[in-house]
Amino acid sequence: MSRLKTLIQDRFFIAKISFALYAISLCVPALHMTHVNTRAAYYLFGSGLLLDGIWGLVFYGLYGWLANPFYLITMIFFLLGSYRATITFGCFTILLMLTTFQLYFQHDKFLLDESGGNAVVFSNLTIGSYIWFLSLLLPFCFALYYLKKKPGSIG
Repeated sequence: MSRLKTLIQDRFFIAKISFALYAISLCVPALHMTHVNTRAAYYLFGSGLLLDGIWGLVFYGLYGWLANPFYLITMIFFLLGSYRATITFGCFTILLMLTTFQLYFQHDKFLLDESGGNAVVFSNLTIGSYIWFLSLLLPFCFALYYLKKKPGSIG
């Protein structure tokens, strides 16, 4: 039990877990889409969403992709031990991450080409999205834990 407590108190260990979860989220399906015409399943992996997600922001107003750069900033502050800055940028990361759920409400179809006949509709989030959520939440939650533990000496 004391070994686990020691690992939890090590911010570098928590950062490694967060980065590992983030890397795993890039390797598994994150979104399940259905093709409009053929009704075929269409899975988007986290790596594809990371590389092409900026276009979702540009063309569809999906702000969830912006959580990635904020996560990077959050992790830098977390590794530096600046927990108040980690919490501040972590809040922005979480708010942007939560905008991913607008997929359930906002759009009925996403065009795959300029003809308009080749499109997919959003079906649901898959395991990659939830692993991504967890990786983004870890630094924020542990920064809160560390500040609560030693409020006068950290930050």
